[in-house]
Amino acid sequence: MTPKKEKELTYIEKVWHTVAIVALLVVVILIARVAFNVLLMVLSGALIATYFHGLGDLIERNTKMPRRYAMIISVVGSFLIVAGLFYLMGTTIQHQIALLKDTLPHTVNNFKAKLASNPTGQQILDYFSGDNDPDKVVVTVQHFFSTSFGVLGDIYIILFLSIFLPPIPMFTKTAF
Repeated sequence: MTPKKEKELTYIEKVWHTVAIVALLVVVILIARVAFNVLLMVLSGALIATYFHGLGDLIERNTKMPRRYAMIISVVGSFLIVAGLFYLMGTTIQHQIALLKDTLPHTVNNFKAKLASNPTGQQILDYFSGDNDPDKVVVTVQHFFSTSFGVLGDIYIILFLSIFLPPIPMFTKTAF
């Protein structure tokens, strides 16, 4: 028996195969780029869930409390500790912001005066002085709020995932 001879691809077929491979790679890269943020949120949710479940296991072992109540104490206690830290640090931060608000204009004016005394510094000031376009201010404010609310939404999703994700079997006491 003679071996079956494979049909050799024509030049056009080779080009179409190459185009298909490149298109597939581009699609995979675009999907990975879009899904990367989602993957990061899921992973951070799993990390925080591991913390909540580990703390819940610790509470359950030391108090012989049912798992449900240990998890509630773990989550609520963690949020109370973080809220308490923000409350205690809030007055210090508020004082520092007020101090910054009072001293920043004077510091900026000093910086501009030092720059203006040097020819290169004067060129820098002239270059940046034309950026007072009202449209840029509106775009900057819109970008700030969309970014801020995006971060808050991401934090909400991460916390939601972390509270409701089951424990990872690799890290629980039943895995050992």
